[in-house]
Amino acid sequence: MKARYVILALALLFIGPAVNASDGLDPTQTVNLMTQGLHPLTMHADLDTMTDGVKTDGELDYVVWSDQYGAKRETFGATLLVTIPSKLPGFENVASARDADMRLRLSHHGNDYAECRLVVDPVVSRHFVVFSFQVMGYNDDAKPVRGVCDVDLLTDGVQLGVPSIDQGVMITAFVKTDHAGDCDFAQGYCE
Repeated sequence: MKARYVILALALLFIGPAVNASDGLDPTQTVNLMTQGLHPLTMHADLDTMTDGVKTDGELDYVVWSDQYGAKRETFGATLLVTIPSKLPGFENVASARDADMRLRLSHHGNDYAECRLVVDPVVSRHFVVFSFQVMGYNDDAKPVRGVCDVDLLTDGVQLGVPSIDQGVMITAFVKTDHAGDCDFAQGYCE
Protein backbone atom coordinates (compact mmCIF):
# COMPACT_ATOMS: atom_id res chain seq x y z
CA MET A 1 0.00 0.00 0.00
CA LYS A 2 2.81 2.40 0.94
CA ALA A 3 4.65 1.65 -2.31
CA ARG A 4 1.57 2.64 -4.33
CA TYR A 5 1.52 6.09 -2.67
CA VAL A 6 5.25 6.54 -3.23
CA ILE A 7 4.83 5.67 -6.92
CA LEU A 8 1.92 8.13 -7.17
CA ALA A 9 3.98 10.83 -5.46
CA LEU A 10 6.93 10.23 -7.78
CA ALA A 11 4.64 10.36 -10.81
CA LEU A 12 3.21 13.68 -9.64
CA LEU A 13 6.71 15.01 -8.97
CA PHE A 14 8.30 14.13 -12.29
CA ILE A 15 5.43 13.93 -14.78
CA GLY A 16 2.90 16.48 -13.50
CA PRO A 17 5.12 19.60 -13.58
CA ALA A 18 6.62 18.66 -16.94
CA VAL A 19 3.20 18.73 -18.59
CA ASN A 20 2.83 22.39 -17.64
CA ALA A 21 6.43 23.41 -18.36
CA SER A 22 6.56 26.68 -20.27
CA ASP A 23 10.28 27.40 -20.08
CA GLY A 24 11.40 25.62 -23.23
CA LEU A 25 12.44 22.46 -21.36
CA ASP A 26 10.45 19.96 -23.39
CA PRO A 27 10.19 16.66 -21.48
CA THR A 28 9.56 14.70 -24.69
CA GLN A 29 12.78 16.09 -26.13
CA THR A 30 14.58 15.00 -22.96
CA VAL A 31 13.40 11.42 -23.45
CA ASN A 32 14.42 11.52 -27.12
CA LEU A 33 17.87 12.87 -26.22
CA MET A 34 18.49 10.03 -23.82
CA THR A 35 17.51 7.45 -26.43
CA GLN A 36 19.79 9.04 -29.05
CA GLY A 37 22.87 7.91 -27.15
CA LEU A 38 23.57 11.10 -25.18
CA HIS A 39 24.06 9.30 -21.89
CA PRO A 40 23.15 11.21 -18.74
CA LEU A 41 25.14 11.23 -15.51
CA THR A 42 22.84 10.13 -12.70
CA MET A 43 23.23 10.48 -8.93
CA HIS A 44 20.81 8.93 -6.44
CA ALA A 45 20.41 8.94 -2.66
CA ASP A 46 18.00 6.98 -0.47
CA LEU A 47 17.13 8.84 2.73
CA ASP A 48 17.08 6.59 5.79
CA THR A 49 15.45 7.52 9.10
CA MET A 50 17.93 8.36 11.85
CA THR A 51 15.47 9.38 14.62
CA ASP A 52 13.37 7.11 16.86
CA GLY A 53 9.63 7.65 16.54
CA VAL A 54 9.87 8.90 12.95
CA LYS A 55 8.95 6.76 9.94
CA THR A 56 9.99 8.11 6.55
CA ASP A 57 10.64 6.97 3.03
CA GLY A 58 12.60 9.29 0.77
CA GLU A 59 14.89 9.57 -2.20
CA LEU A 60 16.75 12.17 -4.21
CA ASP A 61 17.75 12.06 -7.87
CA TYR A 62 20.02 14.25 -9.98
CA VAL A 63 20.52 13.84 -13.73
CA VAL A 64 22.75 15.96 -15.98
CA TRP A 65 23.34 15.59 -19.72
CA SER A 66 24.17 17.57 -22.85
CA ASP A 67 21.61 17.89 -25.61
CA GLN A 68 22.45 17.63 -29.32
CA TYR A 69 23.45 21.34 -29.33
CA GLY A 70 25.86 20.96 -26.42
CA ALA A 71 23.59 22.70 -23.90
CA LYS A 72 23.84 21.43 -20.34
CA ARG A 73 20.52 20.17 -18.98
CA GLU A 74 19.84 19.12 -15.40
CA THR A 75 16.97 17.86 -13.32
CA PHE A 76 17.22 17.64 -9.56
CA GLY A 77 14.41 16.46 -7.31
CA ALA A 78 13.44 14.64 -4.16
CA THR A 79 10.39 13.06 -2.60
CA LEU A 80 9.95 12.47 1.12
CA LEU A 81 7.03 10.64 2.72
CA VAL A 82 6.51 11.12 6.49
CA THR A 83 4.13 8.83 8.39
CA ILE A 84 1.68 10.55 10.79
CA PRO A 85 1.68 10.78 13.77
CA SER A 86 5.38 11.37 14.23
CA LYS A 87 7.75 12.69 16.90
CA LEU A 88 8.82 15.45 14.52
CA PRO A 89 7.80 18.92 15.73
CA GLY A 90 4.36 19.77 14.32
CA PHE A 91 3.64 16.27 13.01
CA GLU A 92 0.91 15.28 15.48
CA ASN A 93 -1.67 15.17 12.67
CA VAL A 94 -1.84 15.66 8.89
CA ALA A 95 -3.21 19.22 9.12
CA SER A 96 -0.30 20.47 11.24
CA ALA A 97 2.28 18.46 9.27
CA ARG A 98 1.20 20.09 5.99
CA ASP A 99 2.35 23.44 7.43
CA ALA A 100 5.85 22.18 8.30
CA ASP A 101 8.95 23.88 6.89
CA MET A 102 10.55 20.73 5.40
CA ARG A 103 14.06 21.05 3.93
CA LEU A 104 17.05 19.11 2.66
CA ARG A 105 20.62 20.17 3.48
CA LEU A 106 23.47 19.20 1.14
CA SER A 107 26.94 18.77 2.67
CA HIS A 108 30.29 17.68 1.34
CA HIS A 109 33.25 16.91 3.62
CA GLY A 110 31.31 18.35 6.58
CA ASN A 111 30.53 21.69 4.89
CA ASP A 112 26.90 22.64 4.24
CA TYR A 113 26.70 24.22 0.78
CA ALA A 114 23.07 24.10 -0.37
CA GLU A 115 19.58 23.87 1.07
CA CYS A 116 16.33 22.94 -0.66
CA ARG A 117 12.85 23.75 0.61
CA LEU A 118 10.23 21.10 -0.11
CA VAL A 119 6.54 21.70 -0.67
CA VAL A 120 3.57 19.52 0.24
CA ASP A 121 2.31 17.28 -2.55
CA PRO A 122 -1.43 17.11 -3.21
CA VAL A 123 -1.58 13.42 -2.26
CA VAL A 124 -4.33 13.10 0.37
CA SER A 125 -4.03 10.63 3.23
CA ARG A 126 -4.76 10.45 6.95
CA HIS A 127 -1.60 8.42 7.54
CA PHE A 128 1.22 10.31 5.81
CA VAL A 129 2.29 13.56 4.16
CA VAL A 130 4.42 13.72 1.01
CA PHE A 131 6.90 16.56 0.47
CA SER A 132 8.86 17.14 -2.73
CA PHE A 133 10.86 19.55 -4.84
CA GLN A 134 12.12 19.64 -8.41
CA VAL A 135 14.47 22.08 -10.11
CA MET A 136 15.32 21.96 -13.82
CA GLY A 137 18.39 23.58 -15.33
CA TYR A 138 19.35 24.67 -18.83
CA ASN A 139 23.01 25.74 -19.09
CA ASP A 140 23.41 28.00 -16.05
CA ASP A 141 19.74 28.99 -15.74
CA ALA A 142 17.56 27.16 -13.23
CA LYS A 143 13.80 27.01 -12.99
CA PRO A 144 12.21 25.80 -9.76
CA VAL A 145 9.26 23.58 -10.68
CA ARG A 146 8.31 22.64 -7.08
CA GLY A 147 10.07 24.14 -4.08
CA VAL A 148 13.38 26.02 -4.28
CA CYS A 149 17.09 25.36 -3.78
CA ASP A 150 19.53 27.90 -2.33
CA VAL A 151 22.90 26.99 -3.87
CA ASP A 152 25.01 29.51 -1.92
CA LEU A 153 24.44 29.49 1.84
CA LEU A 154 27.21 32.05 2.44
CA THR A 155 25.35 34.78 0.54
CA ASP A 156 22.31 36.49 2.10
CA GLY A 157 18.98 35.65 0.52
CA VAL A 158 18.14 32.69 -1.68
CA GLN A 159 20.49 32.06 -4.61
CA LEU A 160 18.27 29.94 -6.86
CA GLY A 161 19.87 27.15 -8.82
CA VAL A 162 20.63 23.49 -9.22
CA PRO A 163 23.25 22.55 -6.62
CA SER A 164 26.36 20.73 -7.74
CA ILE A 165 26.11 17.06 -6.84
CA ASP A 166 29.02 14.65 -6.56
CA GLN A 167 29.43 11.16 -5.24
CA GLY A 168 29.56 11.18 -1.45
CA VAL A 169 27.42 14.30 -0.95
CA MET A 170 25.47 13.89 2.28
CA ILE A 171 21.75 14.74 2.14
CA THR A 172 20.02 15.49 5.45
CA ALA A 173 16.25 15.92 5.75
CA PHE A 174 15.14 18.27 8.52
CA VAL A 175 12.23 20.32 9.81
CA LYS A 176 13.09 23.98 10.33
CA THR A 177 11.55 25.33 13.53
CA ASP A 178 11.72 28.83 14.98
CA HIS A 179 11.92 27.82 18.60
CA ALA A 180 13.99 24.62 18.74
CA GLY A 181 16.38 24.92 15.80
CA ASP A 182 16.58 22.37 13.02
CA CYS A 183 15.29 18.85 13.67
CA ASP A 184 17.33 16.44 11.51
CA PHE A 185 15.57 13.10 11.00
CA ALA A 186 16.74 11.34 7.81
CA GLN A 187 20.01 11.08 5.92
CA GLY A 188 21.57 9.56 2.82
CA TYR A 189 24.59 9.78 0.52
CA CYS A 190 24.71 10.34 -3.24
CA GLU A 191 26.00 7.38 -5.22
